[in-house]
Amino acid sequence: EVKEEDVYTAERFEMIHTKVPQIPLSAAVRKDILTRLTMIQQLRQALDHIDVVMGFLSAGGKENPNMSLNHYATKVLKIQDFNKVIGTGYCIGNILALWDVVAVELARKITLTGVVPYSVNDSLQQHLPKDVVIQMN
Repeated sequence: EVKEEDVYTAERFEMIHTKVPQIPLSAAVRKDILTRLTMIQQLRQALDHIDVVMGFLSAGGKENPNMSLNHYATKVLKIQDFNKVIGTGYCIGNILALWDVVAVELARKITLTGVVPYSVNDSLQQHLPKDVVIQMN
């Protein structure tokens, strides 16, 4: 069964390929990414950031594939914590390879652990005061 979101993702990938020539990641770089992003929450946050960049790249015009991904994300898109999550040293021509590495590892970890990932950052979650919970019941 083909879902609408799968068609959207395939179309987005094709648009990015057309607008930004892609540069593969070496096996060593892929291994480094997987060494740094070991927790489901880290992988989910990284994938969220990559998805935002991909959305803009697919909707925009042609871009220089050698442009720093960190510069594009932090200066153009204003994603302040991008380099903390993804790291540095990548170019926008690596975006689909980064998506591939992170998405496959996230799927692998979810399958092995059975943990459901939430994209809501734990630091944003707040417990409601007891009196508010009682009023809600």
